[in-house]
Amino acid sequence: MKLVDGYIELTRELLALVEGEEATITWVNPAWQGALGLDPDALIGRSFLDLIAPHLAATAREALSRARAAPAPLRDVRMAVRLPGGALRWVSWSMAPESDPGGGPGAARLVVVGHDIDAEVQLAAQRDALERERRLFIGGPVVVFRWVAAEGWPVEYVSPNVAQQFGVTDEDLLSGRVPYASLVHPEDLARVGAEVAQYSAAGVKTFEQDYRLVRPGGEVRWIYDFTVVNRDGAGAVTHYEGYIVDITERKRAEEELRRQVELVEQQRAAIRSLSTPVIHVWDGVIALPVVGYVDTRRAADMMGALLDGIVELRARCAILDLTGVEVIDTETTGHLMRMVSAAGLLGAECIVCGISPAIAQTMIAMDAERFTVKALPRLRDALAYAIRAAQR
Repeated sequence: MKLVDGYIELTRELLALVEGEEATITWVNPAWQGALGLDPDALIGRSFLDLIAPHLAATAREALSRARAAPAPLRDVRMAVRLPGGALRWVSWSMAPESDPGGGPGAARLVVVGHDIDAEVQLAAQRDALERERRLFIGGPVVVFRWVAAEGWPVEYVSPNVAQQFGVTDEDLLSGRVPYASLVHPEDLARVGAEVAQYSAAGVKTFEQDYRLVRPGGEVRWIYDFTVVNRDGAGAVTHYEGYIVDITERKRAEEELRRQVELVEQQRAAIRSLSTPVIHVWDGVIALPVVGYVDTRRAADMMGALLDGIVELRARCAILDLTGVEVIDTETTGHLMRMVSAAGLLGAECIVCGISPAIAQTMIAMDAERFTVKALPRLRDALAYAIRAAQR
């Protein structure tokens, strides 16, 4: 008996006797205090079910019922115990029936033995999480690498899906038959190497790169590379770890968008050119016919086109034909008057023709008469005047 008593006192196994349908605890050993932080004396009279995590209560009740009816001990029933602070600790329970002398149904007393397996459960959960992540990488578009920090970046690990993504097997890369650097596009290799060296020297922990890989068949694929820098105790870089993802479609979309933006800009420039056509009508004479609505933006474009035409064609006379314009606002009228003055500063006389009554009223309203403007009613009159003036 002394040997049994000594075992009960020293063992780390959780021992208890429970009775009745509610599994009332009648005795526990001291290990409950050390393993779970539960006071053995406070456990007496409580239901064993109260100790089990609430979401496992049905499992515990079923296990107790099976143990009472089983001819042999019920082993390895895994249930978490709720600790005083609310945390859970996983325990493997074994239960063996001990018949009550009264022999009534459900009155059997159970011997309950618990073995702490919390570390095992946590480790299994971590392994499961890693396995899930591994399966995601193996079957997905993300390829994981571990490179040695040496010339050519020898591959120490690569996920097997590299063959699916980039057409080269993991064995070829791991053996060195295909150096990783040989996959990098020749036009990108120097830049990638310089960036890796720069990031490593700067002491960064992670960095990102976009560059091209060339598959064995010659197909070029753009990749995004996220890299973690591994260093030894002295701070020297030993390895690079990270993943690469094929971003070829994204790059193609970006290039297409860039081309579309350029096309739109070219079209806008063409429209601006058509809306401000400078015509070389005679030696020393240019004309700018204006048709349609004129706002501040268009007026500014017109000024630029007219002044550039005066300089490039060495014009002595510039005709601003407003025949096709019905009305303009005061701000735009101010731009036109400044255009006339700017032409004069370049040594050219600016003649305005085709002024409508509405435009004339706007010019008077803003005191445009303070500007020196040669105005003629029709384009024909303006051309005749300008040609005579240019021949003088």
